Amino acid sequence: MRYCALFVGLTSLANGISITGTVYLRQTPARQPLPGVQVAARRSPDGALVSTTTTDAQGRFQFPHPPRTRLSIGVSKPGFCARAVASGDSLLLLDAGAPEDVSGADFELFPGGVVTGRITDQSNEPLEKATVTVYPMSGSGVADTAPGNSVQTDDRGLYRIFGLEPGRYVLLARLSRRINDQPAALFYPGSSDPSRARAIEVSAGAETTGIDIAMRPQPTFRIAGKLAGKLAEPGQVFVQAAPGVGLPDQSLPRVASATVALVTREGNYMLAGLTPGAYVVTAVQSSGSRSPLARQVVDLRADVNDLVLRPAQSARLDGRVTFPGTGASRRLPASVRLRLKERASPAPIFSVAQPPDYRFEIPELWPGSYTIELLEPTKAYLGPARLGSTRLRAPELVVPDSGGSFNMDLEVRLDPALVTGFVKAPVSRNPQPHACVVLASPGSPPVGIHSVQSDQNGRFVIDGVRPSEYLIGAWACAAPRAWDKAKRLLVEPNTEIDLELTAGP
Repeated sequence: MRYCALFVGLTSLANGISITGTVYLRQTPARQPLPGVQVAARRSPDGALVSTTTTDAQGRFQFPHPPRTRLSIGVSKPGFCARAVASGDSLLLLDAGAPEDVSGADFELFPGGVVTGRITDQSNEPLEKATVTVYPMSGSGVADTAPGNSVQTDDRGLYRIFGLEPGRYVLLARLSRRINDQPAALFYPGSSDPSRARAIEVSAGAETTGIDIAMRPQPTFRIAGKLAGKLAEPGQVFVQAAPGVGLPDQSLPRVASATVALVTREGNYMLAGLTPGAYVVTAVQSSGSRSPLARQVVDLRADVNDLVLRPAQSARLDGRVTFPGTGASRRLPASVRLRLKERASPAPIFSVAQPPDYRFEIPELWPGSYTIELLEPTKAYLGPARLGSTRLRAPELVVPDSGGSFNMDLEVRLDPALVTGFVKAPVSRNPQPHACVVLASPGSPPVGIHSVQSDQNGRFVIDGVRPSEYLIGAWACAAPRAWDKAKRLLVEPNTEIDLELTAGP
């Protein structure tokens, strides 16, 4: 199970300087020192473990001789979440470059949220050893990519998931074995369709009860229609309906299974027993290369009886990665890892470009609209692309039904910017410690890109910033509120920008 953790960023310390703090158990309104809590020091940002310790009988901990580097201090206890006393946030940044010891790095632990419920069959009988998983939801309302917390039901069909950060979650129940037409997995409150999963609100130290799922058979529908064009031989083409992506940006697991049917001599097909949800319907030649003949996305909510699949051709993509603006002194990456995403595809496509020529190829792309993303190196970013003789503002590719062969040049830029600054209090003009600083893309509301915390001297650092136009603001609280006093910031490649911000309330 994943537990909550607190990380505290620190700048380098001189030898002989110590970091001390106390961990408290918060029991509103009082708190008491908590012994036996594990504290780990890791090098930042690579996360390499430097040292560990445990709080003593008075809840105190100490790192007497931390190395001269940036450190993150993690405090964790099963079933609990942590907050920094100074900031009220999960991050506490300290500037330990001064010759004095760093003291008062105090944390409070409070019980995490709990979700409980019961998993039963359609006759209300308990289901033992069903796996129940909660997935965190992001602020935009779609599932986070973080792995979920899982437990199994007992002999009464009961489950209890504890130690959850406050927030919104989606719950999925999976069966260890199926009986008759019982579904293999359902989202709360009882659907196999991820887009119909209901969010569960979890509060700190509170127990959310009654999150029950009855594993009843789902209503099923069919997709029937015709494959356009002349068939090579009867019985050698089949149609498959595979679970699609559901909501456009949703990363919840797909729990429905694929259904396959042969195409008749007349070109007709029928796929039955499909639960509601998004499907990718594909016609495939069963002999030879088994390459797809046609494909279409269907959002299934009722029977579809006249879906015509029209044959199309796949395409080939060859490409090369270039590094504009890099001199002989700049080291090029060991490899470049790319990802292509298309809404109608259940899975992304990956490709790697390696030296010396940094070429990549994808031999089979189905018709559709693809976006290209850079996965590695992590602090680089994609610039404009060139598709044949056409220069593109963004690395995108549209493959027509006729297929074809495409050649693309991708620019990978290794010149991110560094944004630093000072946050001052709105009235006293003194340094504002532990402010929340957010660099965001303009919009309504702005979309956060980077979020950091100022240290106790009001200083902050944001590295790896892609050149663009941004809004930047600072708030004394743990999260941004009104953006009316935010500054507009134009970030150029390979620059260092130093700002002065006034903290909002």
